[in-house]
Amino acid sequence: MEQLRVFWLTKELKDEHKKRAKTLLQESALVRFFHSFDEISQALLGDRVEVVVLDDSFEDTNLIASMHNLSYNPLVQGSRLILSQNQPNSDTSEMALSMGFKDILPFGLPEDQWLTRFLFASHFEGRRMGREPLSPFAQPNPCRVSIPVRINWINGDQI
Repeated sequence: MEQLRVFWLTKELKDEHKKRAKTLLQESALVRFFHSFDEISQALLGDRVEVVVLDDSFEDTNLIASMHNLSYNPLVQGSRLILSQNQPNSDTSEMALSMGFKDILPFGLPEDQWLTRFLFASHFEGRRMGREPLSPFAQPNPCRVSIPVRINWINGDQI
């Protein structure tokens, strides 16, 4: 299985960050930590990354500048951006969502919940199901789910 490359931008590297990185390593994700936008920019020149995590430990102006720089940086296009929040802040959350961040992860979540949210936000399939799903023919009471979709384009002969 190929390793998922994760760049994590944080002002201060704490033991909890290292613990989360170890957990992600068990799920085949390699985490590299950076302390400034200049450092991560240099690393992006030589390495392709699938996920960039931005920690909200920076001052507001630096955080907003980093969010803007990451979301509009061509070297990050195609990567999934995740905001890791130590303290809830609705302004920062709204800005992250408007800039295309995939998720806003509260850093204080229990480790298993944090990992589940991270894996979902990064579209990384590191966990196997505990039991293989049953075939639809073996299920005693199958059900059908209908989900509405958003139509993006309509013309005379296409939807």
